[in-house]
Amino acid sequence: MPKTLPTLFFAAIIIFLSMCKPFTASKDKAPTREFEGVITYHEIEKNDITDVDDTVRLFYSHGNFVILHSEKSPKFHIVKDYYLENKPLRLFIFNTSDTLHKLNLNNPVEKLDSFRVKKTIEEILSRSCENIEVYTSYPTKDSTTYTDFNFVFSRGDLTIDKQHFQNWNLGFF
Repeated sequence: MPKTLPTLFFAAIIIFLSMCKPFTASKDKAPTREFEGVITYHEIEKNDITDVDDTVRLFYSHGNFVILHSEKSPKFHIVKDYYLENKPLRLFIFNTSDTLHKLNLNNPVEKLDSFRVKKTIEEILSRSCENIEVYTSYPTKDSTTYTDFNFVFSRGDLTIDKQHFQNWNLGFF
């Protein structure tokens, strides 16, 4: 009897393992749920003319998002930006006006000059971060305007469905 119990146990494990499908990470991995909710972050923008030190609130749901932030202009302070799913469009309202402004984000003259992702030593909420550097230019008849943006992020923590933004040309998101 003592020899048959380990033999039966070993045979049961062999049968159990032969019935299981082999593990493959790509097939068995559960789909990641798209982030929905509120993101609050601190934004610092410095240039030769003004400095902006702002707390930004972003509300995101199903590819649509609203951002409340400050603006550099002395004419107004708070801006509410609306971005709609699958539309390269920015709708915005200034706090000193009741006029809805519209800006097409699928800008044909905007040119992506450089896009780099670098590892950083920074951590946000104990998660390792990366930095995206984006350089764009807007050539016009008489001159060219250059812009650069840096975004620090933690990969995979705020999963966004790329299909929502497939028609955007950059779009700053």
